Amino acid sequence: MGILQEEITRRSVIASAGGLVVGFSLGRAFAQELPPATPPAPPVSLPGSLDDERFLDSWIRIDPDNSVTVFTGKAELGQGIRTALLQVAAEELEVDPAEIRLITADTGRTPNEGFTAGSQSMQNSGAAIRNAAAQVRALLLAEAARRFGLAATELRAENKAVLAKDGRRATYGELVSGRMLHVEAQPQSALKPPGTFRVIGKTLPRVDIPGKVTGQPAYVHDLRLEAMLHARVVRPPSPAARLTEVDASAAEALPGVASVVRDGNFLAVVASKEFQAVNAMRALAAAARWQESETLPDQTDLPAELQRLESEAGTVAETGVLSSDGKIFEATFSRPYQIHGSIGPSCAVAQMKADGTLDVWSHTQGVFPDRAAIAEMLAMPEDKVHVIHMEGSGCYGHNGADDAAADAALIASKLPGKPIRVQWMREQEHSWEPYGPAMLMKISAALDDQGRIASWAYDLWSNTHSTRPGGAGALLAARHKAEAIQPKPAKLNISPSGNGDRNADPLYVIPNKRVLWHFLAGAKYTFAVPKYVADAGVKDISDLQKFPDKFGRKIYGIEPGNNGNRMILDMINKGDFGLTGWELVESSEQGMLAEVERATKDDQWIVFLGWAPHPMNTRYQIDYLSGADAYFGPNYGGADIYTNIRAGYAQECPNVARFVTNLRFTLEMENEIMNGILNDGNDPKDAAADWLKAHPEAVAPWLEGVTTFDGAPAKEAVESALKS
Repeated sequence: MGILQEEITRRSVIASAGGLVVGFSLGRAFAQELPPATPPAPPVSLPGSLDDERFLDSWIRIDPDNSVTVFTGKAELGQGIRTALLQVAAEELEVDPAEIRLITADTGRTPNEGFTAGSQSMQNSGAAIRNAAAQVRALLLAEAARRFGLAATELRAENKAVLAKDGRRATYGELVSGRMLHVEAQPQSALKPPGTFRVIGKTLPRVDIPGKVTGQPAYVHDLRLEAMLHARVVRPPSPAARLTEVDASAAEALPGVASVVRDGNFLAVVASKEFQAVNAMRALAAAARWQESETLPDQTDLPAELQRLESEAGTVAETGVLSSDGKIFEATFSRPYQIHGSIGPSCAVAQMKADGTLDVWSHTQGVFPDRAAIAEMLAMPEDKVHVIHMEGSGCYGHNGADDAAADAALIASKLPGKPIRVQWMREQEHSWEPYGPAMLMKISAALDDQGRIASWAYDLWSNTHSTRPGGAGALLAARHKAEAIQPKPAKLNISPSGNGDRNADPLYVIPNKRVLWHFLAGAKYTFAVPKYVADAGVKDISDLQKFPDKFGRKIYGIEPGNNGNRMILDMINKGDFGLTGWELVESSEQGMLAEVERATKDDQWIVFLGWAPHPMNTRYQIDYLSGADAYFGPNYGGADIYTNIRAGYAQECPNVARFVTNLRFTLEMENEIMNGILNDGNDPKDAAADWLKAHPEAVAPWLEGVTTFDGAPAKEAVESALKS
């Protein structure tokens, strides 16, 4: 027994204190005697997805019966990766591909490899599996060498066994013990040289084809569970439509109907057989009454609409200085919003089990992101949701798979214990799948005397090209349910691997080029409420009429005659959104904000006309209400902000033009600076300087390629001035 243990014993503590539980730490007692702790070194980089899932047994499992299982977080979408990944694993493990069981994307079993997208499965998952398999083979050889008393170089791996030259043999299952493979992968692997390949590079029949052509269960559409019920969803007639009433009695009286599910604007029917569900869906759709608002952009002149919706522009690539010298060629190209056009409608199966866990079978391209989104939608812990990938209709892009999974999950949560199968109708797939974004591209190129491209200006207008689940708001069911969850605001994210700027930067070497992505997301001008009000369930303008007494039937506007006030009066006079009998309180901007200040101090409910950019967004925690697009315009009344220069100025002063091109304002930046001007009383120049000093990281992108009068880099000069 050590000194401290002798001095402080259970007997002495109880004797002196009569029943005292003591907790203590010696960590700080020796603090002055130990050198300062050295921060841990960052982990070494590992190949492909091994860098995220670093233990070998996340990828390879060998059981005592000598069975071999390989895991991948990627999904088979018809691209053939099940076959390709089997070849990679079989090659490095020295196993026949037919002897390997491959488990694909499953939140309960496989590594988290995010989305299967961007043609990156082989470079990420393939690299991880190849290196993991090679390192597992090395461990097996080392263990056999220890048991045989030989050098590992005297052994060879073959057909799930390690063989010695003297005839001794041990199977992989015999060699693996305990947690032998639960070790972190190393950055270097003893990979087989290509000249020794016997599986990679050789023709191997695709393992997913036989079941598909012989009628075996191959797709999620084929899944049949015991006592499974079939569901169909009644979709709204347009994106912003609200379900005002529905008489479900006719649908409920039809043969086989088990339940009608309504949750806000989400409406579905459940039946014993699939066609019974289809018939009941049609009856339910005929009985539903919707209030519609026009929210879609003008389709007659979509290119102009895309330019109108621009909120910011990002520089994708820029070198040199654009020139108008030489022969100029200009062209404009556009495409509309378009469907991905899967050959089969989306489908999913879900079951809420007695233990409170939810199983979902889906042809999603990302089981882990889909799990997170479904868990958020149902307010469940993520570890209670299990998403299993099964194949479905292929698509080049993003179809309705995630949304069908959310439909099934939401219905299953209302009918616990019963497996619920949801299949979309063909017209639903083509109307409600996440459309590919519209694009407008304007190109201006100048040729020099030798006919080479000397200057290249490429401007594209488009939305984000990534609408996969990044939260429940990406799911239709979550947006339609009573406690609606709105999509997160899209942000400009330049990512050549798969966003709107993909392929925008030409592969050719062009001395002078500028590629801009004019992003469609935006400023706001619509109804706003304090965050605590939104958290209590007020997220859409239609939610106001649910709590008239809380709001005192008052909406606070600004000065009389303002356009925003006029739109609010129109809503009240027409009785839209249940606002009949409500009152518009007109005063001034400062008067309205004084009411907001008073209400938020006491956590009182208030709804008012809000907009961004404005200091109110930093002074108060506020949320903007959806649903008023018909009055304020799409994207929460999104507005456009431009920096204009006169014609020809860019050619006369290219240095200033480059600065103007680089200059990017964000809503957060403008909110903070305007708060300093309006609320803190600072001079505008001082407020801007204070913001720049607090955010020096913003300066570098603005001054990229910009010089001072004497030709020195402007970045260093400005940074020095800000420090003075």
